[in-house]
This record gives sequence, C-alpha cells and structure tokens, in this order.
Amino acid sequence: MERVAAAAGRIDGTFNGIGGHPKDLGYPSPSTTTSFEHFMMPLQVILGSTFLTSRAVVKQLIAQGSGGSIVTLSATLSVMTAPFMAGISATCAAIEGLTRSLAGEFGPAGVRVNCVRGNGMPETGTIQETGAGYQNLGYAIPMVLPPLGRPITVAETAATAAYLLSDSSSGMTGQVVTVSAGAFVGL
Repeated sequence: MERVAAAAGRIDGTFNGIGGHPKDLGYPSPSTTTSFEHFMMPLQVILGSTFLTSRAVVKQLIAQGSGGSIVTLSATLSVMTAPFMAGISATCAAIEGLTRSLAGEFGPAGVRVNCVRGNGMPETGTIQETGAGYQNLGYAIPMVLPPLGRPITVAETAATAAYLLSDSSSGMTGQVVTVSAGAFVGL
C-alpha cells in the first residue's frame, strides 16, 4: 500500500474483488466427501485476502487523515441454499460479517466499509467452471431468470462497486448491496 500511495500520491479506497478458480478452491463438492482442507480453502484465500488487504489499506487511509472507502465482494451464495457449495457459501457470509465489523471499527476514522453482493454472472469463468463442476456431479442447475428477465453483468457489479467507492455514497457504511436483477430482495 505504501508503494501504491507513493506512486499515486494517495489512496482513496480499495475494491477487494478476490476470487479464484472453483476447482482450486474446492467447489462444487459434496460436503460428505470434501476434506476439511478443501472446505477451508475459500475461507483462507478469499476471506483471508479480504482481511489482509482491508487492514493494509485502512492503515494508509488513517495515516492520510482523509477517510476513504473499502468495498468488499460477496455473492448471493451467502443467502441461498446452494448444494455442494459449503466452503464458498460460508466464505461469502463471512465476508459480509467482516464488512459490518470493519465498518464499526474503521468508521470513527472516517473510513467507510461496504460490500457488493453479486448474483451469478454467466459471462465469468467462475460461473462457467462452477456449472461444469455441477455437471460432473450429475446435478442440473435449473435456469430461472430473475424479475428483470436476464442475469446481471460484470459491468453492473463494477458500477455498484464504483458507486460505493465514490463520494456519492458518503452516507453509507456497513451495508451489503445486492446486485441480482431482482432475484434476491430484502436480504
């Protein structure tokens, strides 16, 4: 963070869009046969990286004395009953809990912490690889379109993150903003 701040002059915020290949993170996989190590993999990689990045950037933001914004990334797996996704679903829920905790801790220094909770974006490799993993398990995922009649896009998720990083959302902290084309509401 110090090198980035030195090169850019300052840091105003960060987007923690951390992920990985589903097969490398141990999903989809039946909980009855998943090793504890594979269950913990997304927690260690994704949640751990989110924590470490947030901790590093907040130190810089506090040193600058001008507040700032941290945006984390979760998925609707945190609020659904997705089979064979125990580790990554737990990770998504944990990121949302971490977001709220950090918002309470960093808020007095003027640093806002919010989360974008995105629904599946078929254009991403992650969703394509997860779908292939489900097929390998012999499990068919029913395709139900959300109320907007289409899935969300990476651009829509990125625009929400940009909003949460901007001064336009200066009154928001500790929030989980769901981008799902209406598939999940009120959560």
